[in-house]
Amino acid sequence: MSGSLASDGKGDRDVISAFLELSVPLAQQMEAGLTTRFDDYSDFGSATSYGISYLYSPVSVLKLRANYGTSFKAPPLAYLYNKTDGGYLDVNDPKFCNSGTPAADQTCQGRTSYATYVNLAGNKELQEETAQAYNFGFILEPADFLSFSADVWDVQIKDIQNSEDLAELVQKEIEGADLGASTVTRVNDPEDPLLGKISRIDNSYYNLGTLRTRGIDLEANFDWKFDTTRTGVDVQYSNVLSRREKRTLNSEETEKVGRFGLPRYKTKTTLWGQWGDHRVSLDGITTGRMENFSFDSDPTYGYIDPFTRYDLTYTWNHQWNGSVSLGVYNLADDITGLYLRDRQTGEKSFDDLNGDPYGRQFLLMVRQKI
Repeated sequence: MSGSLASDGKGDRDVISAFLELSVPLAQQMEAGLTTRFDDYSDFGSATSYGISYLYSPVSVLKLRANYGTSFKAPPLAYLYNKTDGGYLDVNDPKFCNSGTPAADQTCQGRTSYATYVNLAGNKELQEETAQAYNFGFILEPADFLSFSADVWDVQIKDIQNSEDLAELVQKEIEGADLGASTVTRVNDPEDPLLGKISRIDNSYYNLGTLRTRGIDLEANFDWKFDTTRTGVDVQYSNVLSRREKRTLNSEETEKVGRFGLPRYKTKTTLWGQWGDHRVSLDGITTGRMENFSFDSDPTYGYIDPFTRYDLTYTWNHQWNGSVSLGVYNLADDITGLYLRDRQTGEKSFDDLNGDPYGRQFLLMVRQKI
């Protein structure tokens, strides 16, 4: 159960940005690049980020490449200036639900959670997120119609802007740990049958944790030309080797790959054909296995099996400097990523970041240059 109330707060921001990009040939078949960006926020401050790239082709069919860069993310206005941004959310509270009182049994109904009011107020002391990333790899083109590429990448993010996980916050309150600026308010009237129930949680935004993720991206392209007709196959594969997160600075670093919403791999295979101004493509997008939503609390819930969505698109690039595209999204009309959320009630749900709850959809897109 969840619901929301209107947000209250006000803020404004002006941003000035400057960007510079340089490409420098170092020698034959070798070049380096440099990028830098400066941003100034009227309400927050300024920051500079940069990137370095390197490209080397030892032979005509092979290119080696590497990149390194930094970035930052300024706090959103809502994270800084919201006064009240409240709603009713489910919170896990074993202290009250396991108390054995009639009110607790009626409120929790055999679970250890119930809905309560949670307020996410802004924090004007919030700082920026910072990140650094690098990748290196190669492009191999043994023939005009065939190419392969592979890249290894690594991303590290610090001072992630977030609110503390409600379950962890309540558990800290139960254990008597320091909650910082957050508060958990319980009913303390001995005459109230809901004595001990959480009536309100105030949880703000902080620079809480870190994230380091690394993986490998592979791609193969086949492009066959015959007179005015072309056909091809493009295959993309992305594998997340590791995704280690610290929710807060004091929490343990945990591996998240394969957890709910974070599949280890994704693939996309495209079969396409083009003749004249017409192009048809069929995409198959596969999401790898991941843990069920309830896996943490009960591993017997198991996993969400890999699933594939198919999309079909036709595009006409007409002579009037534009295009018309017709598409069928989710050609097989499958509800992908559906999983059992609660075994007791039989409730099923989906993750809209990885699944598709809408089934088959028809798309029309018109582009026109003037």
